[in-house]
Amino acid sequence: MPEDLQRVAEEAARFGHIEFQGRLTATATQEQSFKISGGIQNRADVGIQGRIVSIPADGPIKLDFESQLRFQQFVDKPGPSFMLSTTVIAKRGEFVVIGSAPAGFDPGDALILVLHVRK
Repeated sequence: MPEDLQRVAEEAARFGHIEFQGRLTATATQEQSFKISGGIQNRADVGIQGRIVSIPADGPIKLDFESQLRFQQFVDKPGPSFMLSTTVIAKRGEFVVIGSAPAGFDPGDALILVLHVRK
């Protein structure tokens, strides 16, 4: 687990075993959009896009956010997909768990998406 995610992992570990699967990073400024995509260990494709709505000097940052998770094809059929669209208000330096999705056929398997608002 990367050092900067250690506190997040400790909190999430209350629900079971945690493994780090990957990291996507984007930088954006006020009223600017961002879009990133990538794969998760040959199991799923993820796309994240959004727009910074406001960055006040002293207050929390507000952004519109959308993510898509598509599992790669299973035996002779497409894998499931999930989509999340929301507005996030977060303080600088804060980690926010945005959402989760079932990640396999075993009970309890899930992927979580963590947003880190940098200073």
